[in-house]
Amino acid sequence: MYGLEGWAVVGWAALVLCGVAAGVFEAHGAGSEGWRMQIRATARISGALFLAAYLAAPLRRLRPDRATAWLLRNRRGLGVSVGLVHAAHGVAIAVFVRQTGHETPPATLAAALLAYAFLAAMVATSFDSTAAALGRRNWRRLHRTGLHYLWLVFGATFAGSALAGDPVSAAYAGAYALALPIRGWGLRGRRR
Repeated sequence: MYGLEGWAVVGWAALVLCGVAAGVFEAHGAGSEGWRMQIRATARISGALFLAAYLAAPLRRLRPDRATAWLLRNRRGLGVSVGLVHAAHGVAIAVFVRQTGHETPPATLAAALLAYAFLAAMVATSFDSTAAALGRRNWRRLHRTGLHYLWLVFGATFAGSALAGDPVSAAYAGAYALALPIRGWGLRGRRR
């Protein structure tokens, strides 16, 4: 794990995504059930990657060791990987909706579109040149606001699936519920 650095993280995330997608289609087919399971799989992969990026800095402060140093060094790659996997998630949703005619409530759709807008803006400004063009203050505002909004959307989505009886989503919902106080505790006293 520690030899995996920088943009190689994104490459490995892409390989994992392709492997999982192939496995899901092998197990469930390419019909609506296969695409429904792709939605679930991509949400879980991007949810785990997001949580790692979200907690990288506070975990490093709370427990400075090799693992947390790796997370902090590679949070940019983790964040871009979230964008990559969540793009696949969006494709899976679009195909599923096209196949089934599923209708999404307008409020859910609006929240999801805002999350995708934040994610796209954060990925686009994850490169040195675009970050510099945006400026340090605006970059920090965008990424801080986007991080917390994405935390909220991921957490609420996993909580909703947990309430519907999905035990894996319940574990994710619990992890997301703990992430905010961990982040607050780990970053306490840090200068703005």
